[in-house]
Amino acid sequence: MHPSYRIGLITGVCLTVVLVRIACVVLAAYPLHLVERYLGPRTQQPSWRNVLIVAWTGMRGGVSLAAALALPLTLVGGGPFPKRDLVIFLTFCVILATLVGQGLSLGPVIRLLQLQEDGSREREHAQAHLTAVHAALARLDALAMEQWVPEEYLTHLRSVYEQKIEDYTRRLNESGTTDDQDGDRLAAQLRLRQEVLTAERAAVIRLRDRGRIDDEVLRQVERELDLEEQRLQADL
Repeated sequence: MHPSYRIGLITGVCLTVVLVRIACVVLAAYPLHLVERYLGPRTQQPSWRNVLIVAWTGMRGGVSLAAALALPLTLVGGGPFPKRDLVIFLTFCVILATLVGQGLSLGPVIRLLQLQEDGSREREHAQAHLTAVHAALARLDALAMEQWVPEEYLTHLRSVYEQKIEDYTRRLNESGTTDDQDGDRLAAQLRLRQEVLTAERAAVIRLRDRGRIDDEVLRQVERELDLEEQRLQADL
């Protein structure tokens, strides 16, 4: 086989594999809204950027090579399988082109398309917390008439969970907004709370330095402040 013909064949096969993948993904993505009534309200029209990046990540690997190697060496009549070596060679070229070519270009393509989070994870996070808070309030209402329940603490817990409902409802309504103003606001909230936690740690350390508390109490309070900071970061 002439080298120029082999290069043309490799190029044609690789381009065909990539273009067919892109065409199939695009054709399969956009008709989803036609069956949305059967799939539920969570389906939404995908962004063309997201569709394109999914179409571009159609790397081939060991499965393709295994399928090529599974071709029999001979036919039923005993003759050799036609072009078996060429099929294996072209399969290896496709794997190399998609893994190396598309794999290395994935980062630049993502930056070029300026992909952003669609907010679905934030919505699900807020919805999960909101459902849990409603369940907690329902349990508080069920325990309100129990004699062993302290009324003052029950009232305090109710106010805490009602405030959580307001917070998570607001986050659920605001999720999906990805502008810079929302990002700056969340960053400012996190920084402000961290500044307050830092002041708390410094105050406790000063108490230890003055001999008002011992090292064990200091470590206990610091662990509690660390947990509070972790919860803060998870919520934000």
